[in-house]
Amino acid sequence: IQRTGQIKLINQETLDVRVAGDLELGLSTARHSDGLIGMALDEDFADNGWFYVLYSDPDVKRLNLSRLTLTGDTVDMASERVLLEIPTWRDEALANVHMGGSLAMGPTGDLYAAIGDNTDPFEQSGYPPIDEREGRRAYDAQATAGNTNDLRGKVLRITPTDDGGYTVPAGNLFAPGTMGAKPEIYGMGFRNPFRITVNPHDGALLVADYGPDARQPDPQRGPKGIVEWNRITEAGNYGWPYCVGNNIPYVDYDFATGQSGQPFDCANLVNDSPNNTGLTALPPAKEALVWYS
Repeated sequence: IQRTGQIKLINQETLDVRVAGDLELGLSTARHSDGLIGMALDEDFADNGWFYVLYSDPDVKRLNLSRLTLTGDTVDMASERVLLEIPTWRDEALANVHMGGSLAMGPTGDLYAAIGDNTDPFEQSGYPPIDEREGRRAYDAQATAGNTNDLRGKVLRITPTDDGGYTVPAGNLFAPGTMGAKPEIYGMGFRNPFRITVNPHDGALLVADYGPDARQPDPQRGPKGIVEWNRITEAGNYGWPYCVGNNIPYVDYDFATGQSGQPFDCANLVNDSPNNTGLTALPPAKEALVWYS
């Protein structure tokens, strides 16, 4: 796939490349991460030709998680079935530099989708974007990654159905019907989980999450930039924008006054941002399997 919308076939013998289908997105990819950003084959692809794509809708500010059908060497573009729509902030500051976008199929037919936090990371000196000032929602990852009622900054897990819809498998982070929480969430608290895969030997989900840009730790703000690699076998919260790595806490910071508060408690996380639409008390943060700066 290409971010501009092309779906290509590569002949493994001749290395001939041809366009099999085109979403014709027409979106700017110069400073953003919008576009066609994820693809995974259905577990029965050899029989049904189904595959899944994650892309930025060219007309509406959202990501579409869709199923398409390959017939012969051509994608039937009219076959599209949109399983899930994920609202995003497009052209609000530089929020759409973090779109994540990886898709992976699990061994039992579950589809995983990694979604970035859709938050501008450039005005916080490399520390977490937790700017709660009015009109600054695109600078507050508490509105997305730390929000149980939002699908961004998450890894989603759904089970596609033959009719082009989906069900929610048991064992996700929040049970269906939980007020203020999306049942599709499997893992939350991610910054930009741009690559995921499923270990074929044990079914564990492997998630690479790209970290922030601070070059040095600051006792008033938190650790320097740390990248995570997570091995996930059960639903959980992986901390962003409150904790990172082996649960190193960031420091609560008031962007209006420039004053630092206390380090966040990774075992008892509270999202009291005015931009939060979900639960206030969050699941405790889980440590990454591997972390480095």
